[in-house]
Amino acid sequence: MCKSSSRGLVGLLGLVGLGLVAWGAPARAADTPPEQRGGRDQAIVRQLHSQNQDAIAAARIGEERTTRDDVRSYATQVIRDRQASDAKLLAYAQQAGLNMPEIDTGAAALPHGPLATARLTTAPDYRFDGEFAGFMNALSQADEDQSAEAARLAQSQELETLIQSTFLPRLADQQAGATNLTAALPPLPPPGIQHPGDPSTASWTNTGLDTIPPGLAR
Repeated sequence: MCKSSSRGLVGLLGLVGLGLVAWGAPARAADTPPEQRGGRDQAIVRQLHSQNQDAIAAARIGEERTTRDDVRSYATQVIRDRQASDAKLLAYAQQAGLNMPEIDTGAAALPHGPLATARLTTAPDYRFDGEFAGFMNALSQADEDQSAEAARLAQSQELETLIQSTFLPRLADQQAGATNLTAALPPLPPPGIQHPGDPSTASWTNTGLDTIPPGLAR
């Protein structure tokens, strides 16, 4: 499993858990707490919304930091596609009567944004474009895998169709675009290695610890 896919592992395990519960005896709506109404489909909507917000946050960083037109164009397209997918997702949630108290469609709706994009915000300028292309490639692949699993687990045929017809094709396009960017960019230079605390005259065989200070030598 690629490292980036660990971002949604907890969410997927939660979806599977809900699937196991849903296969048991159904609870009456009147006996179900408001935060649990919608069951598995509600959990799926929350997970997909969270994925979209993370991708939008990453793409916005790409727009701001890159100096290349092709990278900026790709980032802008990701934002448009993810926002369009999210609008359809939230419209479905509203129509289905899902209780979504923590979903906020405002500019601050970034459930995992700062942590999910730390690799991009800390990348030095000379490495940013390559890091961004690799990050978006892995992110779109992980989201595509999780969305396919969400479609399989969806209880509502409408939600399954939404994922299959809207989410998965756009995610495939985003991964292909990131792959093309990676091929167009120059290879990433290896990161510089600096040994903290090493004096300029020190080496692995001569650390300077055995050198007699001037004035003490006989």
